[in-house]
Parts: sequence; structure tokens; C-alpha cells
Amino acid sequence: MYTNSTGVAGRASFNAGSIGSVTFISGLSSEAVMNFSKKIWLSGRFVANINSTYVGDANGFVSISLGGYNTNTIGDMTVRGFGIKKVGGASSVVQLVVHNGTSQTIVNTTKTCGTLEVIEYLLYSDGAGNVQLYLNGSLAASSSAGPTGNSASFQGCYREQVEQTASATSRHALDCYGGQFITER
Repeated sequence: MYTNSTGVAGRASFNAGSIGSVTFISGLSSEAVMNFSKKIWLSGRFVANINSTYVGDANGFVSISLGGYNTNTIGDMTVRGFGIKKVGGASSVVQLVVHNGTSQTIVNTTKTCGTLEVIEYLLYSDGAGNVQLYLNGSLAASSSAGPTGNSASFQGCYREQVEQTASATSRHALDCYGGQFITER
């Protein structure tokens, strides 16, 4: 996914579990609410630097997250959630992003993304606010400022997103593969 052109604000995304999007836990009465006090695993693979045309710049980012937003919008997380983010540019690092319902916290890793490099990620939230990010099998970042408790209805959505501001002069692209979500019942 990628944004249509430079010089415009916008996003390109895949959303699941939010209003107007596909549903991924159909049949459960609580499918619109995420209980962040349970253990949660989020994993998959992504490519953030497709080629030199789609590396992006500091005016955009790519992200994969669970929760964090209450609408299909752009910007920082505003409600409980966690995920990964990579600001545009070849030398920017992958970041762990968590929101505890009050504030967002970002933890930098040391991992940059090579051109066409497929990166495996695993996010683990222990239900007590501790979130760990593993990249290619190694612990890359952790935070104790993660979410606990229930999200409000339709705030537990899964998102894969590319975002940019009107100041973006280089487009960014994101390819995602095999995303998985596992939680305790």
C-alpha cells in the first residue's frame, strides 16, 4: 500500500475490526472490544523500503498496530493500543509504539530496513502493560507503558497503514504478509 502522490496529506490502509471495515473475530459478542489485560501476540512480516522511489521522508511513516485509534484517521495513537512504526527515510529505525489510554510512548530500536528486506516482527503484550517487540527473532525494544483494560467499542482494530503530511516530498510504501493476532480468551 502507498499514498497516491506527494504534496498531499493522507493515508493508505487496511483496517480490520473497526466500523466500516472487515471483521476478524466474527461471532463473538465482544468482537468490537479489545481486552488489553489479556496476553496478546501480534506477528507477521513486512517490507518498508520497496525501492528508492518509495522510501518516504520524515513527513510520513508506515505502521502496523492493534488498537490505538478510535476512528479511521491519521496521526499518533489516541487510545489504548500497541504496534510498530517506521518513519520515512532509508536510515530511520523501526519503533515500538504503545498507548496506555493516557499517553503514547515510542521506543526506538536499532533496526533499519534495507531495500526489499523482509522483516519478521512479533509483538507481545503481557496484559500488565509490558510490551515487547521482536524483530527477526531478537528482542529489539520493550516498554512498560503499554495498554491494560478494555478498549471502548471499535477501538481494538488492526491496522496496516502508510501515512504522510502535505509536506511529504517522497512517497512511502508498505507490503505486509501473514499478519497474525492471538489473544487469551
